[in-house]
Amino acid sequence: MRIRPTVAEINLNHLRNNFRKLKGLLPGGVPWYPMIKADAYGHGAVECARVLREEGATALGVSLVEEAIELREAGDEGQVLVFGMFETHGEKLVAHKLTPVLSTLKQVEALHPHLQNDFRAHLKINTGMNRLGFMKEEFEELKKLLRLTPQLKIDAVLTHLHSGEDADTGNSHTQAQFLEFQKRAEEFQPDSARWHIWSTSALLKRTGMKNRMGAAWPAAWEKMGARPGLCLYGATPFETDFELDPVMTVKSQIAKINHLKPGETAGYGAAFTARGECVLGVVPVGYADGYHRALSNAGIVLVNGERCHVVGRVSMDFLLVELTHLYVNAPAPVEIGAEVVLFGESSFGPRLDVREVGDLANIIPWEMLTSVSRRVPREYLG
Repeated sequence: MRIRPTVAEINLNHLRNNFRKLKGLLPGGVPWYPMIKADAYGHGAVECARVLREEGATALGVSLVEEAIELREAGDEGQVLVFGMFETHGEKLVAHKLTPVLSTLKQVEALHPHLQNDFRAHLKINTGMNRLGFMKEEFEELKKLLRLTPQLKIDAVLTHLHSGEDADTGNSHTQAQFLEFQKRAEEFQPDSARWHIWSTSALLKRTGMKNRMGAAWPAAWEKMGARPGLCLYGATPFETDFELDPVMTVKSQIAKINHLKPGETAGYGAAFTARGECVLGVVPVGYADGYHRALSNAGIVLVNGERCHVVGRVSMDFLLVELTHLYVNAPAPVEIGAEVVLFGESSFGPRLDVREVGDLANIIPWEMLTSVSRRVPREYLG
């Protein structure tokens, strides 16, 4: 039962359509590994997994073993890639038929005693991120371990781009990583159809990257797979003409309306002072719901489709929005119960991009989405 009007609406039709659009960016037949870690970036991993499976995902990607087990317990029987660390509990990956993305020698050793039959894994190679993935100095020891563990079958090889947004520039870290990856991946898996590298940023820049490289573009890169994350959910890390639909809309309602006189203040620390006659709306959303306190006196919302500023400090359970201009310009004053969209799609038509909201406080869209807390109920559409 939902009593408070604050909710995160998850439009699964938008997720479905976004995935279809993204698949149009690569040649047909390449593998796709949609990322649904962190509860599908706050959207609900089980629900999103069902849609992405229906749309032909090769496998689904999570970070934690626990996230993968949640999918299994919900009845998902498809391939699940586990990208995070596990130095122990290799038996859980085997028991639940999960596919680890191996990044360390310790992980290979953790699996060894539990393998009775052939077991698939993906291999991550470090090409400059310098976080996870095998360094080239470890390759000989890795090959030795793999020879000692013949049941472990390397199904695919991957790397992690650190600056995918520069893929189409002349001085591209991404192009350098691609070239390094191709050289290293061939040592473990000669078929580039079993390589995956494309991230959200690089996918959106792929056409420009290919055009810039021209004849230098290797044929092997045409077959490499993709791991879309943020863009699946209708958000992008930068301005782009590639149109996606927001999957999550966080909305609430005006719960109270206050009329202030010039000089009166509002909120903790009297952080807002009315310069003239002023109308404020109280919205039952706060930082406990994932609306960042850094958006105090900075945020923008949509009230009945009209842009309004967040004023004063965002508190744990409430925020304030200025409605004065709506009383001056709108045909009818805002009433209690008016729709407030924190980001996403207004039922009145306009949209408020999650990246635009985050940019007001230097918060990346990944963080904005995954911050929406569990006390904001998810309601699924489509």
